[in-house]
Amino acid sequence: MNISPSTPSCAPTGSSQPLRLCVEGLSVQRAGRRIIDNIGFKLTEGEALVVCGRNGAGKSTLLRALAGLLPTTQGVISLNRGVLEVELAQNTHYLAHADGMKLALSVEENL
Repeated sequence: MNISPSTPSCAPTGSSQPLRLCVEGLSVQRAGRRIIDNIGFKLTEGEALVVCGRNGAGKSTLLRALAGLLPTTQGVISLNRGVLEVELAQNTHYLAHADGMKLALSVEENL
């Protein structure tokens, strides 16, 4: 995955600023293995981030963590000036490339 470790300045700014996603020191672990290690970036309204990498590099893991679908082991994901989980959930959408339902699992396990 081509995102370098960084620590962007996510300090609060004036309230008239556009929507801003800020990630600081984000790490994610899956199955006991650290997939994402200490990354950071800022995106403001109208900006895009291109994440490139081979299969298994952590691209989908990053998206799932940003959407709140995976727990993070460290770091902060904030929207605008604060870490507001409700606001982040209301402004984040995740559409995967494949159906997330597994036929071998029960309804409860799929949830």
